[in-house]
Amino acid sequence: MARPSSAVAICNLALDLLKESPITIISTPVTKTETLCARWYDIIRQATLEAYNCNFALVSANALRAGMPTVSDYTDYYQLPTNYLKLRAIIDPTIPLGQRRFEIQGRYLFYDYDEGVSIPIWYTKDETDVSLYPALFIKLFSEELAIVLGKKLTARPSIIKDIKE
Repeated sequence: MARPSSAVAICNLALDLLKESPITIISTPVTKTETLCARWYDIIRQATLEAYNCNFALVSANALRAGMPTVSDYTDYYQLPTNYLKLRAIIDPTIPLGQRRFEIQGRYLFYDYDEGVSIPIWYTKDETDVSLYPALFIKLFSEELAIVLGKKLTARPSIIKDIKE
């Protein structure tokens, strides 16, 4: 069998775990199952990406300086990219974030940095291209999706228990 290459294929893996019938579309859902998959797919994908350090979704970029905060312990704040999900490093990827003093407020990174109009960051992006997902991520993502869908689609708690194990 070929690797999953679409959101529907990943939903169908989750539905396989639940012993439910496959679906054909989530962009314009018709059935209850398609509607649930459409509702939860992006949320579970983003949550799974945020929960783990997925290297296929790691990107580096220069976050542009957005200004100086009016009330803050920091001298500068920077606009995070629109596809940003989770900060992984600031300035130097070899220095753990736990050794940095920073704050995330909404879509802004607050940090003391006096070296220009941007700051180098490494972050997990909201990767939507299924063809880039490694097999382990596909497995984890489909299992996480099955757990959420299973609570709505099946009255058999043993299936959910089996997925969690």
